[in-house]
Amino acid sequence: MIRFLDILFSIFGLIFLSPIFIIISALIVSDSKGGMFYKQIKAEIIIN
Repeated sequence: MIRFLDILFSIFGLIFLSPIFIIISALIVSDSKGGMFYKQIKAEIIIN
């Protein structure tokens, strides 16, 4: 019963907060020259 309530409330939370997430992501995209997510090139050191 507890697991069911956890899943139910998390689904309701995602449905309720998704418009806010969309608005925030649109503001980030419109404000910055890049995208919503940070991209970087990782340097890898290989030691034999």
